[in-house]
Amino acid sequence: MLSDFEMIKHQFLGGHDITIIHVADVHLGSSECMEQEFIKFIKTVAETPNTYLAILGDLLDNGIKSSVTNTYKQVMSPSQAKREMINILKPAADRILVMLPGNHELRSKREVDCDMIYDMACELGKENLYRENMAVVKIQLGKEGGQTVAGKDRPTYTLVCLHGSGGGMTGAGVNRAEKFGNISGSDALLLGHTHKPYL
Repeated sequence: MLSDFEMIKHQFLGGHDITIIHVADVHLGSSECMEQEFIKFIKTVAETPNTYLAILGDLLDNGIKSSVTNTYKQVMSPSQAKREMINILKPAADRILVMLPGNHELRSKREVDCDMIYDMACELGKENLYRENMAVVKIQLGKEGGQTVAGKDRPTYTLVCLHGSGGGMTGAGVNRAEKFGNISGSDALLLGHTHKPYL
């Protein structure tokens, strides 16, 4: 397992723009999960050129007995949800830039040392893109070959990615992440957890 501080590096030297969509809080297994819509979304990503995913946790609801979630209202068990999510992500596996767990997956890590997102990353052949807490991702764009001027012909961006923590519904999670983003020195902070859009 790689350290959170080992930078993930991606080069896109085809001379085109890319789109990065960060995905978090799908909560597969919850009765409120919009599974069919998520399947369609992943299919669209797989079919859309130059579109990539940052997976930022809580893909699974992971309702276990020690969690606040009502285990008996889950529509699938954690292991079923993990297998289903692997199958959903497979068509877009080559579009994944980073994979992090969220607080829901970390329930199993805390209880029985089972890291659901790490297992999924391994199954998808993306173990090198997994980080346990946060990730620093370097994205380099531009063109292959020819004379280059640093920052002009090959612009480089640094993303800090994390699931987030704190009161997701009250805004505390956003406030805490914003403070972190301001001191990180990154070009962008990608965050999940809050269940609300924030820019």
